[in-house]
Amino acid sequence: MYRGGFNPGGMMGRGGRVFNSAPCQGFSGNYLISTGITLIIILVLLYVGYSIFKHYRDNSNPAIKILNEKLVNGEITEEEYAKKKSLLLKK
Repeated sequence: MYRGGFNPGGMMGRGGRVFNSAPCQGFSGNYLISTGITLIIILVLLYVGYSIFKHYRDNSNPAIKILNEKLVNGEITEEEYAKKKSLLLKK
């Protein structure tokens, strides 16, 4: 009887019998769960990357920085801010 440790026979047991010799009959639940988790992780990483890129793009433009300051200081209204920001980002 095999009790663990090194198994020189690989998948073969004593007498040449193969363990788990049944063919695959479709997808297992574990495969679907691990694929789903991997997909969720990839989507989260893509979202985080997009958010960082969008934040960097918006804050790297000096005109947008000035526009943000004017909004915070109350020099322009939110409607003016939205209109001017959309014009700046189209360029």
